Amino acid sequence: MLDFVPVPSDQWEVLQDIMNSQPDFLWLLKGKKALNQIDILKYLQKSKRMNRNLAFIKKDNQCIGMIDYQWKSPLDGHPWVGLFLIHNSYERQGYGTLAFAKFEGMVREKGDSMIRLGVHEGNDVGHLFWTKQGFVPFKRFTLDECQMIGLEKRIYFYVKMGDSNVR
Repeated sequence: MLDFVPVPSDQWEVLQDIMNSQPDFLWLLKGKKALNQIDILKYLQKSKRMNRNLAFIKKDNQCIGMIDYQWKSPLDGHPWVGLFLIHNSYERQGYGTLAFAKFEGMVREKGDSMIRLGVHEGNDVGHLFWTKQGFVPFKRFTLDECQMIGLEKRIYFYVKMGDSNVR
């Protein structure tokens, strides 16, 4: 069972460990292979300032990743995933898929019909992961001088036949 636990600002070192476990991603995103304390604290401040939810992904009380998301983006009113990382020690074990399924369930419970995110144009691994989760491209855009591919996934709601509460 995976849980999402809000990231307290005093646990920036845990966040740093997760982020620095993905040096190729950081190189693509930030042009460096590791983030220092100042980088992480700036990230925490920016996330808070932009009203994003930042959570550790935990398995049996162990931090295995992180997710940064907004329930309602000011751009379009849809939920957006800003950053989703699994620590490299836990990669390729299905935890990314399980964590996203949990997030998708949370979005469905809120009644939202779409999830959106941006993938850096050169992030082939990320693009493949999100495509496997059912995301499709909807636009290209620039974010912090990076070329991004906007991906979206429609959320479907299933209703039991004969449910008298459905009209």
